[in-house]
Parts: sequence; C-alpha cells; structure tokens
Amino acid sequence: MTVWIDDVPHTALAETVCVLFPGHKEYYAFAEESETWHSWLHFFLPRLPETLVARMARLPWPLPLSSTMADLTHEALALKSSPLSTAPLLLKALATQMIWRYIGEGELLMNGLPTPPDPAIENARHFMHAHLAEPLTLDMIAMAAVVSPSYLIRLFRQQLNTTPMAYLWERRVGQGIDLLRQTGLSVGEIAKRCGFQTSYHFSRC
Repeated sequence: MTVWIDDVPHTALAETVCVLFPGHKEYYAFAEESETWHSWLHFFLPRLPETLVARMARLPWPLPLSSTMADLTHEALALKSSPLSTAPLLLKALATQMIWRYIGEGELLMNGLPTPPDPAIENARHFMHAHLAEPLTLDMIAMAAVVSPSYLIRLFRQQLNTTPMAYLWERRVGQGIDLLRQTGLSVGEIAKRCGFQTSYHFSRC
C-alpha cells in the first residue's frame, strides 16, 4: 500500500508493519494488481512519554513483520471480541508490549544488528517450547516450521549458532533447572515433564 501522510507518500510492502501517529492527514491506496490483506490496531495510550514517541519516530518505516509481532497482532484482534472481563486490561498491556517490541526490532535494524530470526526459526522454537515433554525429532520440528530439515539446520546455524536439536535439549535442561528451583517436584517427575527418558539422563545433562 501507499500511505500519504500530510501529502508525503510512503510505501509499505507485503510482510511489513508500521506505526501511524495521531494528528496527521492520511490517504491510503492499495495494490490493484493483486489481493491484499491488512490488520489495523488503534491504541489509545494517553500517557505515552515523549521520549518513547521520539524513539518510534526515528525508526525506519515500515519495519519487516516478525512472526512474534504477527502473533501479538492476532492476539490483539482476538481479544477485541473476547468475552473475558479482563480483555480491556489485557489489550492495554498488549499494546504496550507491541510498542516496545516495535521499538526494539526497529532499533536493531537501524543499528545494523541482526534482524529478528527467520519466521521458520520462530515457528520451530514455538513448537519445541509447546512440546518439550514429547519425543520430538528433527523431521517433526521442520514440519512444524514448514521447511526442510536441512534448511532448518542451516537457519539455526546462521542465526543462532546452534542446531535445532541442540537448542531443544538446551531448553529442556533450562526448564528442568527452573522446575528444580521453583517447585517441590521429584527429579523423576521433572525429567518426565522436560522430555528426558530417565532421571539419570536429566541429571547427567
């Protein structure tokens, strides 16, 4: 789409996200040669500090749409029609989280640092986190990420300096340590919850 903000044109390509500030005249034109899909969220945050607004104004426009930002957007849209009595408070908290995420990702890009991980990596990580207790294989993780196993390995090595399976075991150990510190569960139960076949395997790791 092209957005004219106070008569100055700005182009937003597919798979991007942008912030528009109040108090400006806006005119939109959408691509006519292909179908387009957009999500719009309107946040009213009256106490937004000027320093925060200034940080957002300095960012590149638009930003690449990360899978995390897309997930937050979907959650916000779902909350709009939620029957939860706490939905307005959740939306306000989510708006704040999205603003900080937008600033963080934008400043990474502006400073020439690595951009947020590839969506396939994010999908793989979300899948692993949700299924730590299950006997996962590389093929299963790659299928959840909708890429080939070899491509997923290459992505993890390039962007995270590890492999998918090494990352999985690292997360399992990390969750196990958290459960040891924060619960009274037995070592055997913790090992089971974190995807280890035996408590000995968990203790050794």
